[in-house]
Amino acid sequence: MDAETAIRRFVEDSLIVTVDEPIADDDNIFERGFVDSLFALQLVTFIEGEFAVTIADDDLRRENFQSIRAILSFVRSKLETAA
Repeated sequence: MDAETAIRRFVEDSLIVTVDEPIADDDNIFERGFVDSLFALQLVTFIEGEFAVTIADDDLRRENFQSIRAILSFVRSKLETAA
């Protein structure tokens, strides 16, 4: 499974509300009220486990995790620096 599919599946499966329409890649999932702080912690744990990267305290900025596109971009940047 590619990174984009894995991230999308995790986000959609982990939402605390039922969404009637698909989440667009640029939808701010925090502003739309789909997630809470527990989800944010689960997302960090998922990213570290799924992609074998370490998320530092400096990485814990909302802009890195606010949308599927932002998460994918963040993961790709971590993978590039790890290589």
